[in-house]
Amino acid sequence: MYDAYASEMEQMTQDEAYLQQHRRSFGSRPIRVLTSGNHGVPAHVPDRVNYEHEITQAQARWLALSSNSKQIFAHHSSEYIQFDDPETVISAIREVYDQARNP
Repeated sequence: MYDAYASEMEQMTQDEAYLQQHRRSFGSRPIRVLTSGNHGVPAHVPDRVNYEHEITQAQARWLALSSNSKQIFAHHSSEYIQFDDPETVISAIREVYDQARNP
């Protein structure tokens, strides 16, 4: 799991640059952005609040891709929302699925 995390972190800058250069609209397709309340930063880190805010804002930029987008917060979850708060993930999937079926 550590190797996967390290690989993800190594690619983050390139991923952000690629997305900015290849930005496109998804029209009114439903998009849900799941944001955790804890991005793996220990409570004692001095700039933790600013870091958490920056991550939340970066994830919020995805909302501009669709006129039917929503940011859903899993406040008591780590970045592994699928493990910590699976009901939030299931609800988001169901919402997108239902809207995609019945536009």
